Amino acid sequence: MRGRIEYAAGGTLFLDEVGELPPPLQVKLLRFLEDYRIERVGGRESIQVDLRIIAATNRDLEKDIAEGRFREDLFYRLNVVTIHMPALCERGEDIVIMAEIFLRKYAQKAGKNIGGFTREALTALKTHHWPGNVRELVNRIRRAAVMTEQRWITPDNLELKMGQNQGEGLKEASKGFEYNLIKETLGRHEGKISQTAKALKISRSEMYYLLKKHGIQRA
Repeated sequence: MRGRIEYAAGGTLFLDEVGELPPPLQVKLLRFLEDYRIERVGGRESIQVDLRIIAATNRDLEKDIAEGRFREDLFYRLNVVTIHMPALCERGEDIVIMAEIFLRKYAQKAGKNIGGFTREALTALKTHHWPGNVRELVNRIRRAAVMTEQRWITPDNLELKMGQNQGEGLKEASKGFEYNLIKETLGRHEGKISQTAKALKISRSEMYYLLKKHGIQRA
């Protein structure tokens, strides 16, 4: 019987939360990535598979490597092109766009004619810090769509408060502190990314993301 890898032949295999793989599975994945060959369970034939691998994680894999939780050789096999996906709270107006799409979807499923979000609800959506990321957004909107008897979704329907967890003054102050800290540390290490990232206790990929986010040029 064919498995997921063989079914993905000629296409793309998406490995979600690859950082959570236990060591035995890391070894098996590394072995596959060396020659892109597999053997079916109970089989003896070696099968060549042509596919593209996309892996995702919310963990700091470089830190996990240093602490012995993730294989360094597997990391470099997977880490050909890195794309950093910002957290939901950093997505600005994207939050509103996604919220409106999810609301239409779940209002239709619930058989309700919901007009949209009140202005206060939109503000609450944009100022909440979303520790649960998109899953939290989906769950709050799904619950609101099912439970509400109103035409418009309010902060109460979403179980959010205006400006919850994120005042604008604090947000801007945090950005300023982050910018100054990065600039100072980068200058102290003569623009060297690896040394700066190590001093800030973050990965190189996070370092590059922060430089782009704040528009900071290397000296």
